[in-house]
Amino acid sequence: MPYAAKAKAQQFTRRKPNLMKKADQLARLCHADVALIIRRNGRYYTYRSTDHNQWPPTITEIKESYPLPVNLLPRDFDKYNRESPQKVEEPLTIVEMAGLQSLQDT
Repeated sequence: MPYAAKAKAQQFTRRKPNLMKKADQLARLCHADVALIIRRNGRYYTYRSTDHNQWPPTITEIKESYPLPVNLLPRDFDKYNRESPQKVEEPLTIVEMAGLQSLQDT
């Protein structure tokens, strides 16, 4: 295995349990239902905070929920990771600012 691939595999092995732990903490401390799905190399790793048959909801159920869900993508986090706030071309919305706050809290 090339060094870079081995390093990525080791990084994933270290980070996955931490992400699962954070999901569990969020569920316990904030009394929230949390579902986490990680897919890497065709293998799935999941975490569910509840053991209900209806959890996690299907994509259709999520899309039909109200209020509409906030769907964040990697490019949304890139706005927060820029070095200079002057580079942001559009003002952050309240939802984006809340997302920024949650990133800073972790």
